[in-house]
Amino acid sequence: MPDFELVEEFQRFLEEQDPEFVKSEMHFFAENNRRRGAGPHTALYPIFLNPRITEMYRRFSKLVWNAVERVVETVTENSVVEGEALRDFLNVDNVLRQLLDYKPKGGRMPRIIRPDTVYSGGIQTYEVNVSWPGGLFRVDLLLQGLDENTLYRRFREQMNAKGIHIHNPRKNYNSSLVLDQLVDASGKEKPYIAVIVPRNKTQKEDLTQIKLHTWFRDYSRERGFDCDIIFPDEFEYDGYKASFRGRPIDVAYRIFEWHHVLGDEKDDQGYRRVVQAEVAGSLPVVNSFASELVSAKSLLEVFWDDRFRNIFDEGELDELRQYIPRTANLARVDPEIIRDVLENRERWVLKPVKGSSGRGVYVGKDIKVSAEEWRRTVEQGEKGKYIVQEYVESPTLSIAVVRGDEIVQIPHYVDLDPPIIGGRMGHFVGRYSQDIRTATMGAPDVGGFYPILTYKKASPALPSKHHG
Repeated sequence: MPDFELVEEFQRFLEEQDPEFVKSEMHFFAENNRRRGAGPHTALYPIFLNPRITEMYRRFSKLVWNAVERVVETVTENSVVEGEALRDFLNVDNVLRQLLDYKPKGGRMPRIIRPDTVYSGGIQTYEVNVSWPGGLFRVDLLLQGLDENTLYRRFREQMNAKGIHIHNPRKNYNSSLVLDQLVDASGKEKPYIAVIVPRNKTQKEDLTQIKLHTWFRDYSRERGFDCDIIFPDEFEYDGYKASFRGRPIDVAYRIFEWHHVLGDEKDDQGYRRVVQAEVAGSLPVVNSFASELVSAKSLLEVFWDDRFRNIFDEGELDELRQYIPRTANLARVDPEIIRDVLENRERWVLKPVKGSSGRGVYVGKDIKVSAEEWRRTVEQGEKGKYIVQEYVESPTLSIAVVRGDEIVQIPHYVDLDPPIIGGRMGHFVGRYSQDIRTATMGAPDVGGFYPILTYKKASPALPSKHHG
């Protein structure tokens, strides 16, 4: 990865250290993150972004935010021709159409967006998450753990001595941005915040989400805000007022997705009550359920379809397309594209129109996907259930991890996922995986998370002038 020279410096630094010390620091970094709720698999192996790449991501984030904003404005506008065409294009069904008839207290625009990207000489984004983008607080925890780590601090000091300044990230930056959005959505100076965390399939607590969001709850309380974590079945709504144990809720931060709502058919799990409260204007929710209107993977297809070109700033759209692989619903492509997808599968990826966490994604280059499975999925796609996307080559990075009594270098696919919170790029984290689908991480032998930092080199000193 030629653009990541500081990663190579870090690797050389590790090789110069006492192996037992390195193993110990890597272990404590991972264990402290696990205990705090950042996830079971975190690697003490940062990626460092130089100023050029950092600025590229800032510009990319602005373009994505502006484009999503224009799509949301158009898809929710009943009085324009493009609105109905866009709703059909994004497969807005009868259930989702109910979200068109209300104006959320906190606005329709998703307040938090997370594009998933790879970087290999340039940015390519293969998905834009607008429903419930996760991982925001994990970043704050990882960066805090990194700042406390003796091994990393030694490396930072060594780089400073060489004139390379690694920026010290603002503490709890993502948490502060999310809290600002919750306050703004509520319209109150000191709202009572409910963080609504799902139960898992057996109706037990999702411990990973509880740990992570307990940390956010405690941060909010330290900032002087009343905040509780609640489960959907504890959410109370009487048709007028949303509450928890009788106390009115001013704003909700939802940690669940639309499939949870659809699965609550008997309205006994609480998810549908949260939707009802927002639709009735009783409760602002972040992200608003109106964001589900644009959460399909066809969103990237919209950016490539010239029928919708006039809803965007033309210059920004052309610039944005440089960052997005061509994407199309298989039901809308020409027959020659279908033939190419079948005959040259290594060039393509198949994804369900609705889905997350790598579920139902088929990468043509993946030898584990049989020819029959690929053909069958293409046939489903021709019925409108799948999009096809040009394959984006994911860079690989040999990440140092502890395995037993040894430190080993294991090649992984890596991605970089910058959250955009209220239009501002937050601190972002990377995912690494031995599976080509980086969203599928699983066990530590498969993958996990790594921190991302920025740096700059000191400007060379100007020669002094001598006057004779």
